[in-house]
Amino acid sequence: MIAPILLPIITLLGALFTSGAPIAEWDVNYTSSGSHTLHIDLHVRTSGDVSVGRLTLQPHGWSNPDMRLNPSQSSPNKSWTQGPNWHWMWEQAPSYIHMDLEAMSPDSPQAQLDVVWEQVRQGKREKWTLGSIQVPNPTAASTQPTLGDLILRRKARVTDFSSADIELIMGNIQPGSFLKWSEHIPETCTCEVLDAQGATLRRTSTSQIFMWFESPTGLTQLNPRYRVQCPHDFDIRNAAFDGVVDVSFGTTTKSSHIAEVEWDVSKTDQNENMELNPALAVAGNGVSLGTSPAMGVTSNVTPRFAVQLLAVHRDLSPAEVAQATGYAHSTHIERNEDWRKYLTDDVTTYAAAHDLRDEVWSSTRATDAFVTASLDGERITVQEALLMSNQTWIP
Repeated sequence: MIAPILLPIITLLGALFTSGAPIAEWDVNYTSSGSHTLHIDLHVRTSGDVSVGRLTLQPHGWSNPDMRLNPSQSSPNKSWTQGPNWHWMWEQAPSYIHMDLEAMSPDSPQAQLDVVWEQVRQGKREKWTLGSIQVPNPTAASTQPTLGDLILRRKARVTDFSSADIELIMGNIQPGSFLKWSEHIPETCTCEVLDAQGATLRRTSTSQIFMWFESPTGLTQLNPRYRVQCPHDFDIRNAAFDGVVDVSFGTTTKSSHIAEVEWDVSKTDQNENMELNPALAVAGNGVSLGTSPAMGVTSNVTPRFAVQLLAVHRDLSPAEVAQATGYAHSTHIERNEDWRKYLTDDVTTYAAAHDLRDEVWSSTRATDAFVTASLDGERITVQEALLMSNQTWIP
């Protein structure tokens, strides 16, 4: 199975509430020696009447992409091909479109499909290119090196009220691979690298980056450490820690999001933490702190669900998130490159997330909110989460 490709495309905060920009997400599964299955979910904003909507897949590096649409509740009114392009049209575009496509495997290792959505809303024609679906050639892919599952953890030890020593743990490293850990540093705080473990260091205004262009020979684990120092009146345990790990080997790449923090605190601090309601333990800008070993809670081993409310290019305070969305409850943040995605608190079932999404649609300004799924802090598709947890999709 090809690792899920998840690419939400959304405009800036101001355009979010005016342009009606759609959001697309997809994954690609290699099913046999001759075909792939493409799962495409398209969330179409419906602020204003959308009289006609058209989804187009434009192949590149794929000489004859023979495709078949499986029956679904999002069946189009019309479908046709024009040259190499495939088109599906809805006379009254629904707010959510789910498509399952069977496609013959490409004859090129670099094949891709551009996803294009066009619509006519209030007499005005609008068009977005939402991204490109990479569809690898199975024969070429089988000859490439593979990546195992990395062990990724973040441990923190409080040194005083406003500072902590952070250890980043990367285990099960593929020898010779490229590694990059981009660690978000909370705003107003500073970072001092204590042990780079041979990494090349780069720093931005909001992050500390560790890079290994080739993982050290003979090592299967790396443990870089840094110290974060915040203002004296800031409780370090309320800081928002977050990071993205990228690993490449050959032509195989993988990206993981790490938000959990394992706090190593004194006995006194443990007693204080145990008095807190873990469900209310949120960071100053709405980021979940994860769990403490003192609480006896381990990392999630089953998928979690949440509702994505908003995506912008900068950090927002809880008050700003509430003002932009109209959602007054606690939220957490996911960072992906330069995107900041704000989500509701996690729930354990898809049914609960589905009900929460309907509530958000009916009672807030986030009328394009949608259900997401994650496993141990890494975003996965909702379909994968349903399959892994033996839950049923609800239309």
